[in-house]
Amino acid sequence: MAYPPGMELHGSKWRIKKRVPQDLRKKYPQHYPSPFKYLYTNESDKRKAAVVGWAWISDVEDEFQRVRETGSPYKINLPDEDADLIIRKIIHSRLNADEEIRASGMLEDELMLARMAESQADAKRQEQLAIARGVLTQHLIEVAQEWLFAHGYDLPEESPEFRQFALRLARRLSEATRIAESRQRGEWVDTPPVPEKVSPQKAPLLSEVIEHFIAKQRNDVPMFKKYRPTLGLFLEYVGDKPINQLKQREIDEFFDFLCRLPPRWSDLKRKKGLSAKELANLEWEKCISKKTFEDGYMAAFRPFLQHAVRVFQDQGFPPHLTVNGIKYSGDREETENEQRPIRREELQRLFCGPEYQAFARDADNQHCYWLPLIGLYTGARVNEVCQLNPQCDIRQEHGIWLFDINEKSESDERVRKSVKNETSRRKVPIHSELIRLGLLKYVESTKKAGVKLLFPQWSPSSAGKASGTAERWFRNLIRSTGLRDETPKARLVGFHAFRSTFLNNAMNNDVPYAEWLTGHAPEGVSKVVANYRGEAEMTKKAQIMESIRFDLSPPVPTWWAD
Repeated sequence: MAYPPGMELHGSKWRIKKRVPQDLRKKYPQHYPSPFKYLYTNESDKRKAAVVGWAWISDVEDEFQRVRETGSPYKINLPDEDADLIIRKIIHSRLNADEEIRASGMLEDELMLARMAESQADAKRQEQLAIARGVLTQHLIEVAQEWLFAHGYDLPEESPEFRQFALRLARRLSEATRIAESRQRGEWVDTPPVPEKVSPQKAPLLSEVIEHFIAKQRNDVPMFKKYRPTLGLFLEYVGDKPINQLKQREIDEFFDFLCRLPPRWSDLKRKKGLSAKELANLEWEKCISKKTFEDGYMAAFRPFLQHAVRVFQDQGFPPHLTVNGIKYSGDREETENEQRPIRREELQRLFCGPEYQAFARDADNQHCYWLPLIGLYTGARVNEVCQLNPQCDIRQEHGIWLFDINEKSESDERVRKSVKNETSRRKVPIHSELIRLGLLKYVESTKKAGVKLLFPQWSPSSAGKASGTAERWFRNLIRSTGLRDETPKARLVGFHAFRSTFLNNAMNNDVPYAEWLTGHAPEGVSKVVANYRGEAEMTKKAQIMESIRFDLSPPVPTWWAD
């Protein structure tokens, strides 16, 4: 949340300190004897105090401008909507005080009860006098002046504007007196809520702000595809309302609601013909995970809030709205879906079993042969491998063959290249074992064919993901070989297990900095620091890569004639 400048603790409560501009202090010392103006919020909650503080700072800035223009800090023109707001505050204050007195038990005393009745009768008499004859008592005049001054207005008592306000106040106070009399008879009427200032400017709708945000985002980054589902669901949850009506409570409740939705809720919503809220009210064996909650929904919502505050704050978007402090409230453990390293005997079964023997003999299955091996000897993500363009992403630099994993180079027209984050953009040396088995021959054949995907046999998904069908193929391979393992926190279900396997091999063989090859920031080093360091030299990376060794002898392909 963005906190107001000058916000500080004063005892246990927060206050806001605003410096008076030097030119105003010199010219109008009678208005500004002190170099600072203070707002004592009477709030110990920092977020609540900030909400009050932002509104106060806006009013103070208006006051400074008014003094420069008129020489007075007070406003002399009272808009109708401001008059109504002040009167509603007076009504609330009076009835709230009446409610507190009754709740305190003070009226058990007969004398206090009599005084309360006498006070009500006197108020009723003054209000009737103003309504019936237009006569303003001194008490009514003082109440009107006090509240106007508190809101920055200085209307002369003899002015038509003041008189109109005071008479309007008297009429509304008579309604409060009737409510107090009803309470006196044992007929309870609630105190109206604290009135809020409504901006005269028509605030944009939430849907407009969401569309403006999405239109400003790059559609070639992985996070882009998360924005519309997340923000569309938020729009469905809170409704398409003016942005100045958004409340922090609604954001908190939205994220609690998310934790009650099942995985792939959008598919279930379509199949069952139910709303998202209706789905959340059903019992589900499994709801969305903490990783999905944080890396998907929270990660998509946070930049939207930042954008909305920056661009639409002056059109009514509440600057205090935040996702800071919101926690995952589901019951799924963070590590339950983690994939473990593939064990030695499992690697033997996968790479030396009958399936791989068949891949090595059949030239039509070259893509099936090379994809798992590249995963094993790079720890790369499946989409990082599948989107490689053999025309430019696999080459030599300083005598070292490498994979250039990036989202910038040319690609197949059906593919939208992407990387997960900054550290994922990297150059990875090709392991000598892959070269021994003949990978470079395969790459050369794809270059001659003019294709722009390393494995053109697997079609990209309709969303432009190069690994769309390849990922499913490998999951089926794991299942058909009997290696699939659904053990929570130690699963073996897909291609991502190669990342764990690669890094586990490096750890067990005392190979340092293997994360340089997999696109992770080194342990204990932030992404920012890693970016400042830059990428390691290719010769250093090649040394690290060649230290990775698997006790494994896959079948050598028989496609190439020596």
